[in-house]
Parts: sequence; C-alpha cells; structure tokens
Amino acid sequence: MENKVGHDVPPAETFAEYAARLVDLIEQIKAFGVQLSKADRTHLSHPRHGSDPQVQTVIRLARSYGIDLAEVPVAGVEADYNLAHLLPPVVQQTSVLDQLVLDTQGQAESEYWQGFLVYYGILTEMAKRIPALEVELKPVKDFMARRRTPPTPPASGGE
Repeated sequence: MENKVGHDVPPAETFAEYAARLVDLIEQIKAFGVQLSKADRTHLSHPRHGSDPQVQTVIRLARSYGIDLAEVPVAGVEADYNLAHLLPPVVQQTSVLDQLVLDTQGQAESEYWQGFLVYYGILTEMAKRIPALEVELKPVKDFMARRRTPPTPPASGGE
C-alpha cells in the first residue's frame, strides 16, 4: 500500500483557516454573482462561438448612435460582457482546486480504508484467541457483516 497522502497533514486549525478563506472569497463573489437553480440554467442564452468582435461592435455602435434602452442599458450589456470575460481564469482555478481536493480526499479515504482492512483482519484473527478483544471488536464485526449501502448523494447547490 503506497502512502500518497496523510504523511504531512497540516493541523485542523489550518484547514479551518482554509475553509474560512474560501467562505470569505465566496462572500466576495456573491456581492456581484448569482446562484441559479437547475431550471434557470436550462434557460440561459449562450453567445455564438467567435461573437466577441460583433458584440463589441454593437456596443460601440449603440453608444455612437445614442441608442440606450431603459430596460437593457448599453452600459449593463458592456458590464455583463466584461464580467463574463473576467471569470474564466477564476473558473479554471476553482476547477483545479475542486479536483485537487476531491482527489486528495479520495486518496486519503482509500488509504485509511486499506489500512483499516489490514488491521481489522489481524485483530479478527487475534480475537479468536483473546475473548476480551472479541468483545471489543464485536461492533466492528457486526458493521462489516452488514450489507453494503450506497452513500446518500449530497444535495446540489443552487436549487
């Protein structure tokens, strides 16, 4: 069994600090961001691939010709365009972070479960000769004898 993680783990306080910093970042982004429901996501309009020059031209021409609709202000269209172009590097980095954290968690779970199974096997054999150990190990043996149940999927965000 290769130990890829778990050998140089920061203390719990450091993880609490990481979580607090992420919460702070989320709150900062919430100041101008939005969380959509699954249904809302299905109704979004998407720009055509390669449309940036045309969008910029229409914004420039609307300003040049004095067109500014109260319901759809040209400044708002430009602000949305700019925001949409500022976010991709953040999305890319949060995707990297998400995968890093999920991979690390998965590896840690795999490693501790493999270790558990090794020790459980040894203790089970020892318990055959040590009655006190048999009693202490009973809850673990009962758990391991039960049928496996799939985990409950986490609730998705933004619903």
